Amino acid sequence: MYAYSPLLQSIHEHSKTIPEKIAVISGDKSISYQQLWNNVTKMANVLTMSGISKGSRVILSAHK
Repeated sequence: MYAYSPLLQSIHEHSKTIPEKIAVISGDKSISYQQLWNNVTKMANVLTMSGISKGSRVILSAHK
């Protein structure tokens, strides 16, 4: 396992200590730290299974 960046480390710690607290709000939607961490790990697993590894470049696209 790779060392987490400070942001990922913070999300991970918060998912353990205050899992139900709101982490992200966008418009009328929100997700908790636990949901955010679950989404992060799902995306990491998808990327890893697709052959993406540390140092690989990845493009992210998000709807506004």
